[in-house]
Amino acid sequence: MKYVLPLVFIVMLYVVIKRAYETTPPPTVDTKALVAKAKALQAAFDSGEVESLIASVHPAIFNIVSREEFERVARQSAESIADEVTTISQVWGEPSAIYSSGQDEVCFLPRESVLEMSGRRVNSKGFWIAARKKGTNEWLFLDGTGLRRNPELLWKLFPNLPKDIEVPPNKVELV
Repeated sequence: MKYVLPLVFIVMLYVVIKRAYETTPPPTVDTKALVAKAKALQAAFDSGEVESLIASVHPAIFNIVSREEFERVARQSAESIADEVTTISQVWGEPSAIYSSGQDEVCFLPRESVLEMSGRRVNSKGFWIAARKKGTNEWLFLDGTGLRRNPELLWKLFPNLPKDIEVPPNKVELV
């Protein structure tokens, strides 16, 4: 009996130390698949086909706007963009690190576009927010353009996102 307590203590100490040094690999992104999905959704939207984009929107947007309002604005925007905006070039960057936000994992997918509107060229540096439920590979998206004027909206969308994250550039300049 006098050796049982020290033995139990040693086993418990071993378990605690082992768990402290066990690491789970960080979440990863299949960059090629993520960029391919974003490109396909953007191309569909640019051509006026908005239903696939609506189906791939992350539900966090409904923390800010109702589903009905979002769908109405998305359809109007797609029609107007298809008629008034020409994409000259578009380059998607590497996804950022993945950040934990409650039940979601979030990363940023940078995008730089040169657009022509009303005979003027515009250079747009922005990003999409890609988010998935932890443990899944189904990415859903939000366009980060709306954060240009109000970057704090990011934490309305994802309240558990760390405050010290680095967000890609998000600006528009006339060329």
